[in-house]
Amino acid sequence: MLGVDIPDDTIQEPTAAETHASFISRLITQFGPEMSGKLQRIAVARSYPLSENPKQDFLNPRTREAYSHKPVPGTSLFLFTNTSTSEKRDDILALCRTLGFPSGAVVVS
Repeated sequence: MLGVDIPDDTIQEPTAAETHASFISRLITQFGPEMSGKLQRIAVARSYPLSENPKQDFLNPRTREAYSHKPVPGTSLFLFTNTSTSEKRDDILALCRTLGFPSGAVVVS
């Protein structure tokens, strides 16, 4: 996938938000700083890219408080997580398509 041979692995954390953040962390670990930069420029969750400043970038305009977010393990970045489990699944699959992963390279269940 994208010129990198990665063995099959399962990512499963206690919550869908933590699983999503761990998946993003794995992408950055496997593909390096270029991936980190890319994920700060493209939609990763809903329409939001990763953020270094979630209190500003994930701000709810009505309440003036940040939407739910999680740290991406091993980075200084944060992932928008104010979505349902099924939306998180859809976001992961959409991200994989955007990144050019072959169909079926990532399975989300």
